[in-house]
Amino acid sequence: MRKYFFILVLAICVFTADRLNFAGNDKNKKKLPAFQSFSTKRRAAAQKGINYLKNTVMKIPATRGGSPRQPFLLGIAGLDFLMAQSSKHVNGNFTGTIKEVKKSLISYVNYVYKLFQDKSNLPTCYGVSPGAKISQFNWSFSTAGLFFAELYLRGKDKAEAKDALKKIVYVLSNSQQKNGGWGHQAINPNANPKANYNPRIPKQLSSDYPSTMVAATNCVAGTLGIIKNKVGMKISCLEKSKAKSVYNYYKKAQLRTGAFPYDPSQNASDGSGAARTAGAIFALTMLGVKKSDKIIKNATKYIEGKMDYLSEGHGSAALGFFHGALACYILGSKYRKRFEQIYIDRIIKNQHADGSFKGICQKKAFGSTPDYTGKTAQMMMRGPMKNATVCYVSSIHEFVLLLGMGELKIIDGKKSSHGGSSSLKDKYKYYPTPHRR
Repeated sequence: MRKYFFILVLAICVFTADRLNFAGNDKNKKKLPAFQSFSTKRRAAAQKGINYLKNTVMKIPATRGGSPRQPFLLGIAGLDFLMAQSSKHVNGNFTGTIKEVKKSLISYVNYVYKLFQDKSNLPTCYGVSPGAKISQFNWSFSTAGLFFAELYLRGKDKAEAKDALKKIVYVLSNSQQKNGGWGHQAINPNANPKANYNPRIPKQLSSDYPSTMVAATNCVAGTLGIIKNKVGMKISCLEKSKAKSVYNYYKKAQLRTGAFPYDPSQNASDGSGAARTAGAIFALTMLGVKKSDKIIKNATKYIEGKMDYLSEGHGSAALGFFHGALACYILGSKYRKRFEQIYIDRIIKNQHADGSFKGICQKKAFGSTPDYTGKTAQMMMRGPMKNATVCYVSSIHEFVLLLGMGELKIIDGKKSSHGGSSSLKDKYKYYPTPHRR
């Protein structure tokens, strides 16, 4: 009985926190600065930020089988360099740096792709898997996919970009789980994840993760949608009836509020779910789902009241912020304007003298996870990984500053006429899941 009583109390606390967060937003609307678009301050901050990344990002130690932090941040920083290269608001030649990013990511993609062929090389559980040759690659393959898609759409190094994209698609498609979503990684099919749970791993880096998470699915599904609909590459898990499994994953996961929880098994979400919900909007629109679709409309309505919580994501607040910026950009000028009014000045005020950025998460939501504080973050801030974390956070905040300043074809570019089946573009009948808040 005590166990169920505790669960009930926890659910009430999360619900109350969610309601209080929602109620507090009206006051913040009155405090917004005037909309400045590409102000002098913003351009100066973007210039300092891109110079910092140019001087730092390729000094981060290369990653093989362990944490994918280095290739993950390279994918986003690569987009930064490509946008800066095409921007009239930022000065500098980034051709050499873009080539270095490309070379490093190709090496990483080839390494994981080769080992992926033998399933015995895969982790034995869905979280941290000691001894695994490759781990948590869905995240880094997603951002690498964004970089190579942008490179391909710009007509630069198309053969190399296409080869990398084929390998990325293969790994991500074959990492999809039975419920239609994605988690950290595919696992060894002969492994028993529960039997391989390792109690010696610190709780904050638990090996006991669910097979899929909404945040990971947002990353993978958004990237695969871009590769299919913008690049024009056929993707097996997005063709015909298989495409519906991704859509149905989101339909099942969405709560009555329009928010998305950590994974579909959960029935509640606090303020940190705003970033996850924005990520779902990004992913679904990239998959070809119309903005008039019921899932996207409900999600959009939810983040309208939670706009100042897009910096408060769980797991990595910076990643949630990245998806929040993309979602507001995709939804149109009304959302983009409000997003920039809330966040641009905060980003600029949190820029260090060397051009790097401090995360702007204020930890005001129950489940928000700042990238610079907390036990997990502090473990990532030791030794060479410290610079990787600072670079990672900086690359995302630089991306937000540059968004709209420079060309970004993966979002603004025309749809390909060679994307195969358009199953996800069709309007689905929507049946709300009963008894979900």
